[in-house]
Amino acid sequence: VVYKIGATLTASDVVATYNDGSRLIVELKDVNGNALGGVKVKFSIGDLTKTMNTYSSGKAYIAISSLTPGEYIATIKTSGNEYYGGSNTIADVVVNKADTVLTAENVVVTYNDADGRLIAELKDINGNPISGVKVKFTIGDLTKTMNTYSTGKAYIGTSSLAPGVYVATITSYDNKYYYGSSTTANVVVNKANTVLATDILVASYNDDSRLIVNLTDVNGNPVSGVK
Repeated sequence: VVYKIGATLTASDVVATYNDGSRLIVELKDVNGNALGGVKVKFSIGDLTKTMNTYSSGKAYIAISSLTPGEYIATIKTSGNEYYGGSNTIADVVVNKADTVLTAENVVVTYNDADGRLIAELKDINGNPISGVKVKFTIGDLTKTMNTYSTGKAYIGTSSLAPGVYVATITSYDNKYYYGSSTTANVVVNKANTVLATDILVASYNDDSRLIVNLTDVNGNPVSGVK
């Protein structure tokens, strides 16, 4: 009778952060401590599975940073091969939420300018944009909540703000992947320029003629209520 040589899988517990590229690494050795390469190993962590052959170092790995933040028990198994027996082990895997960085530049805009907006940008600590995260803007009595675009950006229009100086507060919400963050930005709203125009009037004495003037903004929109 020829017996297979015993083998042992080992893995250390891992604490990772969502989307940080972390791995769970296992090592397969024989009873004499020699690394065993070319042996199939299977990983199972939550809904994540992977099967691969060990490298010549006896090591194999599975990327874990795509896991939803939480606590897991990883199961790693090998059935061995024609020379070596099987083995299995477990490891604790903790995936934490990732920190975020929210930024917004100060802006100077003009009252009733449809293009006026304050833009915020949400990124991870490696500078990658984060999409689909809820961001809330507060500028005076003006508020808006929206999800970031694929660029990591979100915005609030400023055209309805009365002329003045404001400090905007912008906050991103926690979700199951990321921690929230916040920032502030100065918003200066200047008065809008106006255009006063009239047609040439030819009148006769005492004929009740009137001189009519038109007050508009620079885009030709009538401006009312101005003395």
